[in-house]
Amino acid sequence: IPEDTQLVIAPDSSSNDYQQHLELAEKGIDVIVLDHHMSDEGYSQNAIVVNNQLSENYPNKSLCGAGVTYKFCCCLENILGTNYAYDFIDLAAVGMIGDMMELCDLETRYIVNEGLTHISNFGIQAMVDKQSFSMGNKITPIGIAFYIVPLINALIRVGTQEEKEVLFKALVNPLLELPSTKRGHKPGDTETACAQAVRICTNAKNRQDRLKLKVYDNLDFKIQALGLDEHKIIIVEVEREEEFDNTLTGLVAMQLVTKYKKPVCVVRENSDGYLRGSARGVSHGPIPDLRQFFMDSGYFDYAIGHPNAHGVSIHRDRLENFLDYADRILADVDFNENVYEVDLIIDGENPNLQDIILLLGNLSEIWGQGMEEPLIAIENLHLNSKNVQLIGNDKTTVKFTINGITYIKFKDENLGEKLLANNTMNVTILGRANINEWMGNKTAQIIIENYEIKDTTYEF
Repeated sequence: IPEDTQLVIAPDSSSNDYQQHLELAEKGIDVIVLDHHMSDEGYSQNAIVVNNQLSENYPNKSLCGAGVTYKFCCCLENILGTNYAYDFIDLAAVGMIGDMMELCDLETRYIVNEGLTHISNFGIQAMVDKQSFSMGNKITPIGIAFYIVPLINALIRVGTQEEKEVLFKALVNPLLELPSTKRGHKPGDTETACAQAVRICTNAKNRQDRLKLKVYDNLDFKIQALGLDEHKIIIVEVEREEEFDNTLTGLVAMQLVTKYKKPVCVVRENSDGYLRGSARGVSHGPIPDLRQFFMDSGYFDYAIGHPNAHGVSIHRDRLENFLDYADRILADVDFNENVYEVDLIIDGENPNLQDIILLLGNLSEIWGQGMEEPLIAIENLHLNSKNVQLIGNDKTTVKFTINGITYIKFKDENLGEKLLANNTMNVTILGRANINEWMGNKTAQIIIENYEIKDTTYEF
């Protein structure tokens, strides 16, 4: 920080940086922290800390750093008598969704709703336009979470510094003309910052996916080879000589959680023997606050971040003792592998099923973190293999229609083989309601998440 600096503003960070606050204060530099992370020792004595988690008076704990920063701008606006904080509510909304904030609180829901219905930032709009088909031509919290946030996230994690600066420019000055980087461009050609950012974000996402798959495969093999999944909590280590981008640890840990249905830490040993990395817990699992579980154990040096997504540090000498501790404490805990908590169980022959799916499908704008899309179990579906379609270039997307309702499963080679192997069958489907719109016609659709098939060919 340059010596002539008078003020440092630290958004979405720094609540715990007590020593740095002191050092800056001694230089006469003021610090304003705009954060939502928990702080072990409470408020800093050498900085102005705006933090909804630390405040006893502010009721909304589901604002992330972007939300706290937006509220700070609103407060500043009241003091200065200006009128443009609202112009940034779309950025606050995307930030709120990207940080997976609960949307149950009315203030958080308001910011997200207003932001997504009043997108004025051309950088965000360019990304929405790029992903409009995948998003079903609708702007919803789930659509932003699955198709916009990953583009930004990928560039931040695997992009170059120059590419990150383009993204920054695309969000603060989207129509700024930059030298073109398009393939085949001519000298002197230009393009807008938002157009360039969308392209490099898409390329970064493709690079990230390739890197993530390679790392995931290596760690998955290691977990199985060493029997690490026999423990209640999986701690898998990246060897020093392995090529591994540290920015991918959290993403890979989350993928491993999805497979093994239990908490996962992806760590690497430093020169002092400390295993440091990222931990991810099971959403709605039996450990509501994995970070606190680690700290309460007494074995971890730190666990900093969100309850089920945070950084960790544990010395190698304590690792086995911690695993024994966790296995003992969690001996009776079932992480519910292959068990699903559903919101609705309904018979496939129910005459109201189509109306129920259409009703839920029309509510897509309200679903989000803390208000998850309902999971439906549809039982007793009678299916003939003649009605099964394998579509897509690689024929791995499965589609069939029963009683006017379309059931679709994307990228699943096994399901197609199983359905075509039987003549008639009784199927139970686990999925989420959706509306398929084509040429102005709306039809009920279920996006399949899991299934159970019973062959009825020889039943009489």
